[in-house]
Amino acid sequence: KENEIRIVTSYNVNNDYKNVIIEMEAKTRIKIIQNGSKLYIGFQVCYLEDNHNIRQCYHCQKFEHTAKECRNKEEQPKCLYCAENHHSKVCPNKRNKNKYKCCNCGESHTSNSKTCKVFMRQIARQIQNTNYNTLN
Repeated sequence: KENEIRIVTSYNVNNDYKNVIIEMEAKTRIKIIQNGSKLYIGFQVCYLEDNHNIRQCYHCQKFEHTAKECRNKEEQPKCLYCAENHHSKVCPNKRNKNKYKCCNCGESHTSNSKTCKVFMRQIARQIQNTNYNTLN
């Protein structure tokens, strides 16, 4: 139905905030964006942003597949924290942010960082390939 908003899932961020994933028609989404990406529910102001589900492998840390589908299973795993060849859960550098290294871009952050250039290119590609059905 037009203007219908459907709750897909929700989860608590902390005691004060909750994230809610919703679906809506493209026309409704556009109206909300034109309203500053704010949705008013009763006396609450909810800020909306598109949800981008970027798949990442926790074996090789690359994008667009999961560990189950990884083509590099015969190789040593890549660490999420330091990009070395070991499992992330046994990383000696896990708590030392000065040792963080992304195995996707080589910068000094974890391989699942939302600020990673490679991750942001994945989001840009997903946005470009998403049909927001704005012609209807």
